[in-house]
Amino acid sequence: MYYKKVLMILITLVSGCALFPQRVHTLYTPPSDTKNAAKVRFVGNPYYFSLSQNTSEKSRGDELILDHWPNFMTSFIKDAGFVKPPKYNNIYADGYFETYLIPEKETQIFYGLNCHIKMKFIPKSKALYQFRANTTDKSGYCVMYATEIVYDKENNAYIEKNIKGLEK
Repeated sequence: MYYKKVLMILITLVSGCALFPQRVHTLYTPPSDTKNAAKVRFVGNPYYFSLSQNTSEKSRGDELILDHWPNFMTSFIKDAGFVKPPKYNNIYADGYFETYLIPEKETQIFYGLNCHIKMKFIPKSKALYQFRANTTDKSGYCVMYATEIVYDKENNAYIEKNIKGLEK
């Protein structure tokens, strides 16, 4: 009897979470029409970001922007040619991922490394959004910086503005 209990505990420890039902994640598929689409950039380690958009056809669940395997320990860059303010070029060294969003649809951004952060917003057509998670902030908290990058004609420069209508 003792050996059966030890064997069950050993099997549970060795198998980890494999015994429990796992939620199947799908990869995010950007819209095919990019002319009027919103743009989004995930800065930092993009493997831990996911997003979902509620569309009229269906409600998409959490969709990973990148598959976590096989190379999740290296930095990753997917550059779609979106504008990057020169002032902030150093934050892109750890990797980033750029893609398109369906505009005017509720969108949820999720980050999950050492902490969990969710934010909801409705992207505008042709707007550029940037999400950057920081788990080493001096405040001791996990923080996600969510900004819209806009062109400031007066100063002839791109600037970051807080996203209006952001819901946590």
